[in-house]
Amino acid sequence: MNEIKRPTAGAIEAALSAYRPIVDDESLEFGEDTRTFMNLVFQNDRLRMEMIGIAAAIGAPEGQDPSDWQALAKSSHLNAELMRNIYLLCDMFFWVGWHARGAMEAQDDLQKTME
Repeated sequence: MNEIKRPTAGAIEAALSAYRPIVDDESLEFGEDTRTFMNLVFQNDRLRMEMIGIAAAIGAPEGQDPSDWQALAKSSHLNAELMRNIYLLCDMFFWVGWHARGAMEAQDDLQKTME
């Protein structure tokens, strides 16, 4: 059985230093990784439903479609900034995990070549 690998503090720190969700602080334009994460969420039924569940939990009134975030924000039923921050936190965890995993695989490959 394969050994379960855990990311090291160094791998997490390296991944965090590479994470940048916003490419333009003035326009708040999302970076390429964040746009990729958004696409992944909306293409995957389970991830999309989890995000809709969060929207519902933080402000969608009974009977209103929680997936229509723009309408919820315009009607003041959803704190758009809170939803954005939750979304960016999910994005950060995804990419930090992705890059930390990649760093660990690269380290394993390097150790194998040294043997």
